[in-house]
Amino acid sequence: MTICVGTIAMLGACAYFVAGLARERHRLGFVPTGLGVTGVRYAKEDSWGFGPGGNETGVIAYALPVPTATAIQNQGIRYLQDLPPETLANGLGRAHSWQTTPAQLEGSDAHANSVFSFDVADYLNRYGFGIDIDPTVRQQINDALANDGSFLSHERTGILIVAPSLQKVFYIYNG
Repeated sequence: MTICVGTIAMLGACAYFVAGLARERHRLGFVPTGLGVTGVRYAKEDSWGFGPGGNETGVIAYALPVPTATAIQNQGIRYLQDLPPETLANGLGRAHSWQTTPAQLEGSDAHANSVFSFDVADYLNRYGFGIDIDPTVRQQINDALANDGSFLSHERTGILIVAPSLQKVFYIYNG
């Protein structure tokens, strides 16, 4: 009996570990491999429902390696534009369309359906499913959006923000 309980506990721990690795790999899939990002530093995600009609909102922060951050600061948007297109699981390529900051994002507020803002909280709450994120992460994203020197790419499912001065990459999504 003790061996059976121990085996079940061990299998449960292994399943939890494997699920964590799969989640980390999924989160890393939002960032071009050419940026050299190797791990998630912060993630806050929530979902309401699933499938058609379901909503997900999230923020994922990654550390940008110092050599990559330095190269982007030296070369600017050209560095990002020269990254090779990513090959997705279905074999199709994905190229990013980069733009410079400052850049306002479409969000919502309590008084209007839509507002353009430098505040990531407005973007996250665009469809009424906002989440509270760490105030430091929120400020870093807002600074990256409102100031020169960062870059973003609107993806089909969210927005990728590269902030070389902060040595960070952020992936934000709503809907």
